[in-house]
Amino acid sequence: MLQSAIHHRRAFQHLDLIDSNYKYCPSKVEWEKIEQFCSFLKVFYDSTLMFSGTNYPTTNLYFPAVYLCYIELKKQIEGDNEHLKVMASKMWLKFEKYWSEFCATLAIACVLDLHYKMTFINFVYTKIYGECSLEFHRFNTKLQSLFDAYKSIPSLQPSSSNALGNDLNNVRNDDTFDTMEAFKEFDEMSSNEFRCNSLKCQLELYLDEPKMPRHVKLDILDFWKSNQFRYPNLASMARDILSIPVSTVA
Repeated sequence: MLQSAIHHRRAFQHLDLIDSNYKYCPSKVEWEKIEQFCSFLKVFYDSTLMFSGTNYPTTNLYFPAVYLCYIELKKQIEGDNEHLKVMASKMWLKFEKYWSEFCATLAIACVLDLHYKMTFINFVYTKIYGECSLEFHRFNTKLQSLFDAYKSIPSLQPSSSNALGNDLNNVRNDDTFDTMEAFKEFDEMSSNEFRCNSLKCQLELYLDEPKMPRHVKLDILDFWKSNQFRYPNLASMARDILSIPVSTVA
């Protein structure tokens, strides 16, 4: 509404000149205030539109968007514009619960986004709470605890028997070895070893990989679907978390 008024500013001024009955044309000072309010509220408007999306995941967008709102409110509260300071102070009372009591799951969703990962969480917590803060340590503990819970969930299995190849007719299977106790013991040992190593390293391996530049487009759901065999338990966790609509949380 404010943007529409600014867009038709000259029309209001022209109407003021030709219609003596029109007595509500904003003054130059009032137009400046409208532009300032519009600029201030834009970050909240953009976040609302983003959270209202239905054709893409929104959970991973929560933490970055709320951080931008946090920064904008703090900027105006500490600024020199008295009108914006009063508005921002009132908004802060309601906004604070979304920041101080936000669900850690939504911040974890940000970690599962290759554009941000743990680097962004660390950046935000450092900006707000300082280096090596207790808040960041608590979040890191929650992230690890959630991943540990997924260790007990069976790893994702290939969706079909031909997941690793389309033509298996010419592949020889050593079926005769299946009945030998020595090979059964070997298979069990190898399976347990692989399971322990993969569960132990999935989260660390993912976090150690470089994040993707934010300007590069990425289908985050497609990424985790494509990497479900590389990070089976982590992909399962991503599937559950990224399916949460932010609108239902708010």
